[in-house]
Amino acid sequence: MRGIHLKTSLKPKTSKQSKAYPGGVQDVLGIPRKQCGFENLKAGLEKLGLNGLNSKMSDHELDAITCAYVGKLFSEGSSHRGYCYA
Repeated sequence: MRGIHLKTSLKPKTSKQSKAYPGGVQDVLGIPRKQCGFENLKAGLEKLGLNGLNSKMSDHELDAITCAYVGKLFSEGSSHRGYCYA
């Protein structure tokens, strides 16, 4: 329900939207999921060039960062390892 409400409230303000499942995105990106340990997921995101991550963040925040990253790729029309995000 939160996602539907968010989509409805954002739709008038933006033309592009994406939806991502963090575990699936992490698999595609070749980085560990949070179940493999917080530090492993954090290190995987840092290898993608994401800076400013710290140990005070929760695993849920790292999942949100993962989805934000794929949203960035989507908005740029980028691809990663043969997967297209546009």
